[in-house]
Amino acid sequence: MLKKVFDSTLYYYQKSYDLKVKYKDPILFLQYINFGDYYRNQKEYDRALDYYLKAIDNIKEHSVNSIQYNYLYKNIADLYGILGDKEKQNQFETVFTIKEGEIAANRSESMDYALSIIVDDTENRYETSEKKNISGFLLEL
Repeated sequence: MLKKVFDSTLYYYQKSYDLKVKYKDPILFLQYINFGDYYRNQKEYDRALDYYLKAIDNIKEHSVNSIQYNYLYKNIADLYGILGDKEKQNQFETVFTIKEGEIAANRSESMDYALSIIVDDTENRYETSEKKNISGFLLEL
């Protein structure tokens, strides 16, 4: 039964890829990732690696924001490790680690910015509330 599910999966991945090619859509990285995942699950590591590398190339070629696809570098490193190429494994692990650091820095900057907006808004509300309280107090006098 499991073999049939994987065959069906591959069929639909191929159909998706064929349609994108038919309509000349150059953005194919998601299809390449799907093929890579499929072949990795089938333990066809060379094929999986080829598709993951195509995905990375397609992402770069079309200037896609690759932050959410950083895990591909880790997948590639893992496959190189399985295939016994420790040098390339280390290269891709290094890229993955550097990009993870950049992602963490960007998240930190975004969080700092969001927190500053919240603090500013809270301070403005407090000041407005205080002014209303003082105005109300003065009117009562």
